[in-house]
Amino acid sequence: MPVDFRFAKLSIRGFRDIRDLDVDLHTGKPMHLIGGNNSGKSTVLEAMELALGGSEFVPKKFDFFHDNTGNPVTKFTVTLHFHAHDEKELPAVQGVGNPIRVHAIEVRGTTDTSGNFSHRRVLLNRDGGHILLSDKTPLQGDAKEEFKGMGLGYRKFYARLDHIRDHMPDVWLLTPQNLAHSLYESKTGPLQQLSRMLAEGFLRASWKFKYEGTSHQMPKTMVEAHRLFRESVEAFSFWKDDLKPKLQDTLSQYVGAQARFALRPDVQQVEEWLAQQLAVSFAADVGGATTPLRNMGDGWQSLIRLAALDALSQYSDQAADHVVLLAEEPETHLHPHLRRKMRDVLGGWQSKAGPC
Repeated sequence: MPVDFRFAKLSIRGFRDIRDLDVDLHTGKPMHLIGGNNSGKSTVLEAMELALGGSEFVPKKFDFFHDNTGNPVTKFTVTLHFHAHDEKELPAVQGVGNPIRVHAIEVRGTTDTSGNFSHRRVLLNRDGGHILLSDKTPLQGDAKEEFKGMGLGYRKFYARLDHIRDHMPDVWLLTPQNLAHSLYESKTGPLQQLSRMLAEGFLRASWKFKYEGTSHQMPKTMVEAHRLFRESVEAFSFWKDDLKPKLQDTLSQYVGAQARFALRPDVQQVEEWLAQQLAVSFAADVGGATTPLRNMGDGWQSLIRLAALDALSQYSDQAADHVVLLAEEPETHLHPHLRRKMRDVLGGWQSKAGPC
């Protein structure tokens, strides 16, 4: 039975300014969080992103809830619960033994008496317990004594988000503060998604391109050109006979004689290269010189981010159905008539958890 589930509930305990909160997540329609300043709206969005592994996270002091007297808790949890019509549709993980169905993702932050902070993102079973796996069978009989102290045999480890990554959507957190990051720097986001779609289509379709009177078969010609570049770099005498040996000799002085340098762009990176070039090359012509998009004002860049979302909503099978969209104050930097358009665009998105 194929994996087919949705996110049913987000539970937050002791995280930032939230002591205890459960948010039911509805399918098939946008979800809106409305409240005053410092009421926890941003925390809910960031907790959702944290559960889905959307960004690097290092817990700090005020990620732990503080009561009215300033005393912090020593633990916080953010739990994203799954729901499926049939339990067999939930994702599963397996080590040694039978597969175990995943019912939730939990992020647990802890602090010790020395003030050290840490966190762990794990998968939960039907009973809410952490799923423990092993990639080795237990030692038995005489083998227990024979191999004692060698680190062999049965060892448990927590099932992690990476174990079910293929079944999880991307998460995009779009805020007024991360405008540039969401457009150009992050590996995920509306502009990057459009660029990847174009790059994937370029390399997947079979088509002909006429250049200087000669017809070229695509994408075969592009792949061959990339391979030519890779192999020519390896054969280039300045690299092969001069720069590469010097780099290897110098590096060996620091990390040992085993050091080796390679400068070999993989053919499989053609797609990534195309997507990167497309993402960073967007520019605007506003009646004068063509200006790189990232050099435009916040209002213009917000407009582009909105336009990218609008375009992607027309490709739900490739984008919108595989993304959890979290938008904080999406109307910021937009003129009033575009704020109305923004509501229509967000209404067109129907990801697994629905945009917030």
